[in-house]
Amino acid sequence: MKLLELVKNGFFLISNAGNSDALFEEVYGLLYSEGYVKKEFLAEVKKRERNYPTGLQMGNNNIALPHVDACYVQKNALVICKLKRPIKFKRMDENSQEIEVKIVFFLIISDVSIHVDTISSLTKVWQCENIMNQFNVIETKQELMDCFLANGIN
Repeated sequence: MKLLELVKNGFFLISNAGNSDALFEEVYGLLYSEGYVKKEFLAEVKKRERNYPTGLQMGNNNIALPHVDACYVQKNALVICKLKRPIKFKRMDENSQEIEVKIVFFLIISDVSIHVDTISSLTKVWQCENIMNQFNVIETKQELMDCFLANGIN
């Protein structure tokens, strides 16, 4: 499954959440109501983030990559949340430190065979300064998909 297909299947949100728990609850509410995840998703994403933090320093656009085991997911998708104000996440590589995150990529993957390829494609997105800077002006999922295509991400 291509990254653009995961974006198309998923959601682009602009969130007012003040912390990671509030963001997780917001995303869970949407995903659960649309049949993307199982009831246990919320507790599992919180637990996994506590035990295995996903904050990544990416220059001016720090990101987080929350996800859960495939058994809690019913449909493959990518949920990308642009935060109105940064939220603190613990760093993946140094979990005693926190970073302020502006963009959160929720991997909603039920098919474990696409997990590695999806991470690889996302890494290309995160390393593309043009795409990451466009997040300041992107307001819709269509604008996001157009930005990805214009920068060779499919």
